[in-house]
Amino acid sequence: MTNADLYRQWDVLCKEFHAARDAEWAAFIKVNTKFRAFWNDESAEGPTIQELDEREAASARLKDVETCMDAFCKKNA
Repeated sequence: MTNADLYRQWDVLCKEFHAARDAEWAAFIKVNTKFRAFWNDESAEGPTIQELDEREAASARLKDVETCMDAFCKKNA
């Protein structure tokens, strides 16, 4: 495997990481905003089960990508 091949693989992982990080952050903000509104008596409802599940899935995806990046670094260091 050439350095160019390794770079392309790393670039794909970085793009996956950025997408997963952005999705996790967006899901966190949605849930956090609804919790804050509920706790501050600005809303009668907190986040939905679906929104909490989406946040959990986004966090899991981010951790999966980080695990892949760690494995790539260990394999190719």
